[in-house]
Amino acid sequence: MEKAVASDNDFANSTVTAQLEHAFTRQPELLGLGIGALAKRLCTSRRTLQRRLGEEGETFSAVEARVRARLAEQLLAEPKLSIEQVSERLGFTDRRSFTQAFTRWFGLPPSQMRRGLFGAVSGALMVTPAT
Repeated sequence: MEKAVASDNDFANSTVTAQLEHAFTRQPELLGLGIGALAKRLCTSRRTLQRRLGEEGETFSAVEARVRARLAEQLLAEPKLSIEQVSERLGFTDRRSFTQAFTRWFGLPPSQMRRGLFGAVSGALMVTPAT
C-alpha cells in the first residue's frame, strides 16, 4: 500500500508533459480531442497548459504525436486489430490521416510495418521514429 501512495505522490510532482503522456496512455480515447479537453481533464485552463508545456520545452501536439507513435507500434503488434481500428483508437479521423502520420514518424506505412512484424524470420523488426 505504501508503494501506491509513493507513486501517487510521484505523479503529483511530475512534469505536465509526464501527466499528459500518462493520461493519453491510460485513456487513448483522449487522443485527438484537443488541448481544451485535456486541460479540463487536468483541472487547468487551456492557456495554462500551453504555458506550462512551453516552460518544459514541449508543445501539446508534440506530446500527443509521441504517445500516438508509441501506441501505434504496440497496437499494430496485435494481429486481431485492423489498421482502421488502430487508427480509431488513436483518435485519427480516418485511416488516411493515420497512415500519413505513421509514415512521417517511422518512414514507412503501417501496413508495411505490420508485414515486417509478422513476416520477419528473425522475430522482431526494430524501427525507430524518423527525425
